[in-house]
Amino acid sequence: MFYEESIKQQFYEESIKQLFYEESIKQMFYEESIKQLFYEESIKQLFYEESIKQLFYEESIKQ
Repeated sequence: MFYEESIKQQFYEESIKQLFYEESIKQMFYEESIKQLFYEESIKQLFYEESIKQLFYEESIKQ
């Protein structure tokens, strides 16, 4: 009886650990995707700023 209960307890504890592990993995993927989004947005921003500079440059050459 005690043995069976301790086995159940171990399974329970292991399943809890497994859940925490899976959640931490999800969290890592989430954080990485957020980083990826910021990276992509900053790249877009750079291209945008460069294109604005290019336009000003072209306009100044025309004048």
